[in-house]
Amino acid sequence: MKKLTVCLVLYMLVSSLAFSSPESWLSFGYEFGFLADEYKFQGNATETLIISDGLYISSYSFLTDRVGIFAHGSFSFPRDIWVITNGGLSRTDLDNSPLNTSMGIIMGISFRVDFTEDFLSYFGLGFNIVSSMYMYDGLGLSYYGVDTTSLGFAGDIGLKLDMSDRFFLRIGSIINIDFARHRIEETYSGRNLIREVKGWDREFVMLGFRPYIGVGLNIHYRLVDGRYRMATGRSQR
Repeated sequence: MKKLTVCLVLYMLVSSLAFSSPESWLSFGYEFGFLADEYKFQGNATETLIISDGLYISSYSFLTDRVGIFAHGSFSFPRDIWVITNGGLSRTDLDNSPLNTSMGIIMGISFRVDFTEDFLSYFGLGFNIVSSMYMYDGLGLSYYGVDTTSLGFAGDIGLKLDMSDRFFLRIGSIINIDFARHRIEETYSGRNLIREVKGWDREFVMLGFRPYIGVGLNIHYRLVDGRYRMATGRSQR
């Protein structure tokens, strides 16, 4: 819960600039996740493949005609997980692990290239942090939980099509590479914690491909009676 709160606060701080820059976009939609990683922990060599479904919310704020900042937040539900540990393969899905969740935020610098008044491309590059929780059912009342936090870099690239002055469609993808991850592994019997292991994964690397599609709102400021006031619709640049 603490990591969730930190991610939300960071996202709100960056996206709040959408209400003070000349032109901004605010969008939300569906995001598909395809993640692969490898690491060593407690003497075990592990490779993982994760497929997830989720939602995203994104804000782009342009300080000039071409350059700005962006924040991209996602909340996803890993539904299929393949794990190879020391050569042995296992698979987990929603039937035996229904409480898997992952929340991430990317913050960084953004750029845009306009093709026409209504159609443009954009891309951004920033710092990425992802907090994930995996719960696995055991025998009887026992269960096993893994809580991880990974750090890395991510890029956002996509296309934006204005359907009107106010609303637009957006399609693109997040591509991330994470280079550090901390984990907490806990085993419970009923409500009693019987084992806890903490530490950093060694030789860790994660690659992610997360295509998305969504809708959004154009936001900008207009000079009215000597004061800038927020309005929806495309800015007259």
